[in-house]
Amino acid sequence: MPALPTIMGFDLARAAHWTRRTRDFLISVVAVLAMAGALVSGRAREIWIGDSHAVCFNRGFRTANVLRAGRGVFVLHIGSRLMYSVARDGTYPRWVRRLTALASRLRRGTVAMAFCLGEIDVRCHLAKHQCDDGTWDVAFARRYLEQSAAFARAHGFAPVLFVVPPPPCRDQPSLGDLPVVGDFATRASAFAALRAVLAVGAGDVRAGLVDATDLLWDPITGIRPDLTDDHCHVNAAGRRAVRDLVAQQRATRAPHGCASPLV
Repeated sequence: MPALPTIMGFDLARAAHWTRRTRDFLISVVAVLAMAGALVSGRAREIWIGDSHAVCFNRGFRTANVLRAGRGVFVLHIGSRLMYSVARDGTYPRWVRRLTALASRLRRGTVAMAFCLGEIDVRCHLAKHQCDDGTWDVAFARRYLEQSAAFARAHGFAPVLFVVPPPPCRDQPSLGDLPVVGDFATRASAFAALRAVLAVGAGDVRAGLVDATDLLWDPITGIRPDLTDDHCHVNAAGRRAVRDLVAQQRATRAPHGCASPLV
C-alpha cells in the first residue's frame, strides 16, 4: 500500500493511524459494556480468545481488541500472537487477564471459553523448524492446551473449547511483517502435525475440540476458494460453516472434527 502523502505539513498516515486507534478504542469500550450487560443478565454464551481467526470465525474482521459477535458471543482479539508464545510465556496479555477476571465476577450462568491460535505458527514459523527425519516438534501445543484450559477454569468458565485454525492456502499471501515461510506441502504437513496434537491434547485436558478442517480443506488449493476471500481467513460462508460446527459442539458436549489425514 503506498504511503499516504503529507499535505501542508499534515501527516495523513499518522492521522489515519490515530483515527483507526480511536475507532478501535471506541468499538472495544462499547463491546466491553455490552459484554458486561450480557454477563450480568445471563445472556452471554461464549467468550473467544485468539488471533484474527477468532474474530473471522464469528463476525467480519475488525482490529479492535474487544468485539461483539452477536448471539451472546464476544471476542478478545489479541492480534498476531503465536500459540508457541502463549505456551512459552504461560499467560495471555494483561488486559485479557484483567477483563477475564472482571467477566468471572459478573458472570451469571454458564459461559463457554474458546481459544483459537496456531495459524500464524504454521504460516510464518514452523517450516523453519522441521526435524531432520521430517517430523515436527509441536510439543508446545500441549503446553498451550494445558495453560489455556487452566486459565479458563481458574475463572470459572466452562465448557472450554479449542478451535483448530484454518488450514494453509497454496497461494497464501504474506501479510505485512508476517511472511509466508515454506512451500505449500511443508506448511500442510506442519498444520497436520499441529492439528493431530490438538485433537489428542484437547481430550487430555477435558476440553472440547472444534475442528472444521474437513469442511474448509481442498487438497489442491488448501483452504477452499469459495470459503475465503483473502486466501487466509474464512469469509461469510466459511464463518457459517464454523459456527454451525460450534453449535453442534455446544449441543452435544462432544468433540467435533478429528485429525483425519489431509488428502
